[in-house]
Amino acid sequence: MKKQQKAATIAEAVRRKILSAVMGKTDVTRAIADTLRQALSDLLGPRGHTSLEASVIIATATSGAVWGAIESGCDVRLVTRGLMVGVLSGTRLVGSEVNDSIARTAQVAMTATAKAGRDVEDAATGLIEGAIEGANEIGISVEDAAGAAALGALNAAGDVRSIAYQRILATVTKTIGGVSVIPKEPAISLN
Repeated sequence: MKKQQKAATIAEAVRRKILSAVMGKTDVTRAIADTLRQALSDLLGPRGHTSLEASVIIATATSGAVWGAIESGCDVRLVTRGLMVGVLSGTRLVGSEVNDSIARTAQVAMTATAKAGRDVEDAATGLIEGAIEGANEIGISVEDAAGAAALGALNAAGDVRSIAYQRILATVTKTIGGVSVIPKEPAISLN
């Protein structure tokens, strides 16, 4: 319960940073990334933590960031990009947990974006751009990071036959940031 309260505090801090950056006409992406990086690093600390712990915190912060973007009228692409960079550099996950975290973050961000009626293609592009930038910062494969972000975005759409899925698929299979994005098979079936 304590972690969830702290995660809600992070979500509020990110929302405020977005509003401040928009009003001050500063770099929204960097403001979000720096806020999330510091908050997640402080909350998760140097001690070991589980991917599940990080997932709960990231999901709450992600939702807060997307809603902050909506409230401020900010470009959702900038928000999702900053969100992904901050998550990658703030969680200090290793191994397969990193790509799992990227996919979960993308899925939560895309779900929140769709519920808010914002542009899912822009959100997906921002997530992949952020995954690439974040991967470069922490020294992991940019192709794997971009693929994980694409997978999460596609999983958020659900049914592979849906229009939303097809729109996101068309977006995430383009070359983004100089990286040819190749999403893995979606985790959600046709059923």
